[in-house]
Amino acid sequence: MSIRYCDYILEGKATLEYRKHFVSALYNAVELFVKQLMLNNTDYRVIQLKNGCNSDGQPARDFYNSKDLNDYFSGLDEQTMKKFFSIEFNRMIDITNDLFSEYYAQNSGTSVKTALSLLNKLRNGEMHFFIDKDTFLLEKEFQQLHNFMIVFYNILHFYSLLLIALPVS
Repeated sequence: MSIRYCDYILEGKATLEYRKHFVSALYNAVELFVKQLMLNNTDYRVIQLKNGCNSDGQPARDFYNSKDLNDYFSGLDEQTMKKFFSIEFNRMIDITNDLFSEYYAQNSGTSVKTALSLLNKLRNGEMHFFIDKDTFLLEKEFQQLHNFMIVFYNILHFYSLLLIALPVS
């Protein structure tokens, strides 16, 4: 959806609605893809426990002993899932240099932290505060996020996050 709204804006349809949808869709996509990368890498920073552990150390013990977080979370019941909350976007921004270090090492070290901070600022303003139609997502900001999308697309490919499962015939 972020690509669709980006295209609309590039076509000159830079309405407030399209700019808001672009920011929101891009934010959601980035958040989900980064969390998926963390799950794939068994990066325990992806979640925190809400209410601690039972007297036997559960569910933290099983979580931290898991070698495959995708399997771990896919097997949890709804009640146990409620004991976890996922990493906040601000924290994800802070650890992107570490998360994408292999990509950066092979691709001239370009960091996406500045663009992610801008995206976070715009999305929080759009979601939680009044926004001005004349100043929300200025052309310079749009250009920065557009360029970020290109780099992020390459990051997604690098970490094999865009694999498409084809139906078996």
